[in-house]
Amino acid sequence: MFNAFNHYSGKNYPNRSCIQYNNGPTRGYDACADHEMPHSKFQPAWVFFDKLRGNLKDIADAISHEAGHGLGLKHFGTKSLTADPCVKNEDLDKEYYQGHGPCLFQTTTASDGTQQTTVASLIGWAPIMGLGYTRGLSQWSRGDYFDSNNRNQDDLAVMEKHELSRRIDDHPIKSDNYEYMDELRRDDKNPGTFVQYGLIERSGEPDYFALHFSQETKVNLVQIEPWPVSKGFDPGTNIDLLAQISPRNGVDQISYENPDKPGYKTPDNYEKTLPAGDYVFKISGASHGDPNEREIEKRGYTNYGNMGGYKITMKVSPVVASDSSIVQFATTIYTVNENAGTAVVAVSRSGSSEKAVSVEIRTSNGTAAGDDYSAIVQTINWAANDKSSKVVQIKIINDLENESTETVNLSLSSPAGGAVIGAQDAAILQITDDDANSGTDNLQFGAASYSVDEGMASLSVSVTRTGSGAGSVSVSFATRDGAAASGSDYSLRSGTLSWANGDIGTKNVNISVLDDSNYESTESFYVSLSSPVGAALNDPSQASITINDNDSAQYFPLSITRTSGTGSGTITSKSGEISCGSTCSANFLSGSGVELFASADSGATFGGWSGCTTVTGLVCDVTMSAAKNVVAVFNRTTSGNETERLVNGSFN
Repeated sequence: MFNAFNHYSGKNYPNRSCIQYNNGPTRGYDACADHEMPHSKFQPAWVFFDKLRGNLKDIADAISHEAGHGLGLKHFGTKSLTADPCVKNEDLDKEYYQGHGPCLFQTTTASDGTQQTTVASLIGWAPIMGLGYTRGLSQWSRGDYFDSNNRNQDDLAVMEKHELSRRIDDHPIKSDNYEYMDELRRDDKNPGTFVQYGLIERSGEPDYFALHFSQETKVNLVQIEPWPVSKGFDPGTNIDLLAQISPRNGVDQISYENPDKPGYKTPDNYEKTLPAGDYVFKISGASHGDPNEREIEKRGYTNYGNMGGYKITMKVSPVVASDSSIVQFATTIYTVNENAGTAVVAVSRSGSSEKAVSVEIRTSNGTAAGDDYSAIVQTINWAANDKSSKVVQIKIINDLENESTETVNLSLSSPAGGAVIGAQDAAILQITDDDANSGTDNLQFGAASYSVDEGMASLSVSVTRTGSGAGSVSVSFATRDGAAASGSDYSLRSGTLSWANGDIGTKNVNISVLDDSNYESTESFYVSLSSPVGAALNDPSQASITINDNDSAQYFPLSITRTSGTGSGTITSKSGEISCGSTCSANFLSGSGVELFASADSGATFGGWSGCTTVTGLVCDVTMSAAKNVVAVFNRTTSGNETERLVNGSFN
């Protein structure tokens, strides 16, 4: 449920969800957050594997729910009880909304009286901060469904406020830039097959891919599915996918929405024959119906929570008449040694040979560039009755550089004379390097650790090359978070450093350091080297960077007053400084958030808060922007303890 986000450092809002096999101290519960025992460093939560029957979808729901609490999220429920055909314990629904739409499972009774449970539908929807066990689609929400009791909470905005940042768009080119789009990825081992993985980081921001068909082609959109995904008897997902193929600047030709049963069946009606031309493949999240529909089984959902990974599988095949002549590469992988001088590529012809036909072959850069081979665009001709394979030669340029195996893309296009290009319309030429590494050159950081003051704009981290300097070498670098987080403490960096033949100079990785007004402890992040080409890594291949804070700490007092009512109770803070009872005031860092919990004594009920920034039931949230006083009221009653309690089969 968190795969659209970056790694979370837990710097200012630490939490930890733990999977536990046995029942632990909360026997009978599926999962719980530890509100009663505040911790100074990590605020743990538990998910009980056996109580969730090892069901991966339910475990993912529970972990995401409890982690959501640690990132500032409250429950989604309803204002009133709602009859729900999928739920046995409807009393839970007021606090934990269990969703709407079709039920995930259907139980039928056979003639012999035995019952069988099967997956019925995956288009039922539930919020993660509710309870999603009975619906197939679990998503972050903003409470925009019928009878919601929490329309003021925007899950994504709250989590981002608590320093959970989005991942960078892996396919950023949009629909109006066809020339720069990534091409839909071919499966090199299976001709005529495309397999594409990707990630939708933000709802409403689709990914686009370029497609080109040089002739009339039958397209079968085999499957679009959430990825990674659990199958078997653990159905469910966090994204409803919509795939669309349309001509460049044209209307949709194929449209396939993932549920009914997303990712679990091959559609039998999403096949279409398309004319030659340029096409755009669009993958996005989909909405479904009206979330404010009164009838629960007809209620739908918006596109708000549609984020996550996907996998596209598509097969294509040329439309071939019985009298067609088929031309295609003899294989999909060709290999040549760098010192061979030329590479030989064979193109075959099959089917009818009555007419003279031709096809165009062309090269384009893969990882190889213009100094590795000579590009070609060439027409291959067959005379009538000629069914022999034709050979094309590609000049290979030898050099003295130590390199990894490099690739050249090969493609066929523009068939003429009635020829049809077969399934093997593309191939890869691999150029194997013949220059042995001397083994004397090493790449490493100039030091294992660096230190910088927060007020400095940037830091240079040096990378050195030692050895003979013969040949060109390169190495990749990337930063990663420690206690310091990218986006708030420093700017994420990744890239490649390169040295030419004879160059033994020092290269620098320049990293921007971000200043803020928050008082923080000393924090660190890391930069690492990887994937050397033409050289070996030496220690240190990872360096730590420490940021020294330049802000002075400022604290404000928070005091608690228990007043007005005839009952009694205790107020505690999540972080443990306040237990009132005995300790009714404490100082807190400026800008920090304090969560207060009310627990009524036996024979009393909690009457309400005043002085809070926000209130959710028994929980008072206070933002410490100045000295604050919070008033809590307890009234006498016989209804017992009012602390939020965990009901069997639900979250806390």
